[in-house]
Amino acid sequence: SITKTADKSIVHPGYLLNYTLTIENTGNANATNVIVTEVYDSNVTFLSSTPSPDFGTNNKWTIPLLQPDESFTITITVRVAKPLENNILIHNYANVTCDEGSYDEDSIDVTVISAPELMITKDAIDTNGYPLEPEDTIHYIIQITNIGDKNQLDNPGNEFEDPIPAYTILNEASLYASSGTISYDTINNKIIWNGEVAVEETITITFDVTVKKPLDNGTIINNTAILYWDSNGDNSNDATSYAYAELEVRSKPILSITKTADKSIVHPGYL
Repeated sequence: SITKTADKSIVHPGYLLNYTLTIENTGNANATNVIVTEVYDSNVTFLSSTPSPDFGTNNKWTIPLLQPDESFTITITVRVAKPLENNILIHNYANVTCDEGSYDEDSIDVTVISAPELMITKDAIDTNGYPLEPEDTIHYIIQITNIGDKNQLDNPGNEFEDPIPAYTILNEASLYASSGTISYDTINNKIIWNGEVAVEETITITFDVTVKKPLDNGTIINNTAILYWDSNGDNSNDATSYAYAELEVRSKPILSITKTADKSIVHPGYL
């Protein structure tokens, strides 16, 4: 007989999974040339076992003799693939045979739990150099990184929105995204991005705005980026994250005076 167990009932992508196979002779005669064969799920990779598999294999063990009531144990360590979709099953199967014709098999399923985990950062750069003044250009850099164990899909609704900050005008030609689709919503005056973010991938989004003129000294240019993402692996954007950037405008009046006369020479008593 063969019995198969796993050290986890649920597992995350990229994690280790340990199987234990117990082979037992419950009959009343010796079992010779006992062969144990393991069939791995396509989403796991064999790493090691105790004892080691037969030479040249990673899924076969030969036990020369198994006496009545004797048992033999094999432990196997595999690594689960990453990324994987949420709630898929890791199905592993094993069987045992011997020269005397006895046969048994067992299998076990382990459920994969996975979800994206997105992080967002935002930087604002005055391309004209400090201090920020009216008519300067602000260059925004947004980075979205998936540190989870499932790809963030292009789900219904927007993945990213960024309202254009007050007191600025967007340079539409500056819109850039390293992947996915970026666009400008003219009605709502905001940038929209949609697309996938693979595990360990970083998406970069950039755009430029011009600071309006005139502006009072100390005016704050405040910008908030909004990220919508799937936190539980059900391919629906249920979570929201924010990234902020703030710059202060320095402005002052510059007065000049020019004086002219209607004559370069004049007679006494004349205007």
